[in-house]
Amino acid sequence: MVKKITLKQIGYYIAGYVIANMWGGGEGEIQMDSFAIKGKITKDKIVKSLNDGQFGVVSLKSADISIYNLFEHDYKEYNRELFITERNCKKVYKLGI
Repeated sequence: MVKKITLKQIGYYIAGYVIANMWGGGEGEIQMDSFAIKGKITKDKIVKSLNDGQFGVVSLKSADISIYNLFEHDYKEYNRELFITERNCKKVYKLGI
C-alpha cells in the first residue's frame, strides 16, 4: 500500500551571499543568515531582509540568493535563484553605525 503525505506551503526560505562594502574600504562576499518569509513573497520583503550574516559592514552592494518554497515541518523545495543589484540593495540597507 502506498502512503501519501500532503504538506501546506507556509512561505519561502531564502539563503545566499551578499557583496558588502567593508569598514575601512574594500568589498567582500559574505554568507547571509538564512531567513524565512511567511505568506506572499515580494521583492521588497526580500531586499528588506538581506543581511550581512552578523559580520558588520558599511552597506550591501548586491546579493545572489536561492529561493525555496517552505512547507510545514520545515520541508523545503528549490524554487529559483535571484540576483539583486546594487541599486536595489542601496534603497533599503545602510547600517551607518
